[in-house]
Amino acid sequence: MKKLIAAFFATVMFSATAQAATTTFDFLSGSNGNIGWTTGNLNYTSNGLSMSASSARYSNGGVYDSGYIRQYNGHGLTVYNGHNDAHYIDGRGYNDVVYFDFGTQEVQLKSVTFKYFDGGDRFALFADNDNDGSLELISGNLNANPSDTYTFLTPYLFSVTEFGIGALGDYDDFKIASMTVEAISAVPLPAALPLYAAGVALLSFVGYRRKKSV
Repeated sequence: MKKLIAAFFATVMFSATAQAATTTFDFLSGSNGNIGWTTGNLNYTSNGLSMSASSARYSNGGVYDSGYIRQYNGHGLTVYNGHNDAHYIDGRGYNDVVYFDFGTQEVQLKSVTFKYFDGGDRFALFADNDNDGSLELISGNLNANPSDTYTFLTPYLFSVTEFGIGALGDYDDFKIASMTVEAISAVPLPAALPLYAAGVALLSFVGYRRKKSV
């Protein structure tokens, strides 16, 4: 009987706890690599999680739709904003940004792997951290070196549905090879209430039987 009660409450606690699944998006291969420069979205699905990537630029304190995006097979994700821009995510002319949108799914950005970077390259992180519908600059000075993979730690592990990765400096340029995120989902507490009520009723019944037997 004790095991049954424990099982009830374990199920309730599990139902009310946020669940997380880690997903990696590979930008070095796949059908999107065969698409030329586009002003539209590149759409990805991995591990059941859907995401779109589009081109943008950062100027005057905001992130705006702008330019072209493409994925080169074996090279990675890159943006072209014109104005003597190179075929990298760079800060020459315009500050290139890749805008990642997960719809209504909240995610935590875990890591980003870069290609075609060199010593001293920095990248910028943008996110809608205040839920006002637009991306804000979180940090413009994150180091992609000495490793090609940057792992995000506190305070950057907030949950968002959209964010951007870009370049602000004239000498910063790179492409994005892959990105790992953690999808955050939770079963609403009301969905677990029937189980909770059943557990409470079971405890009451056991207590009643014990008193009766005494």
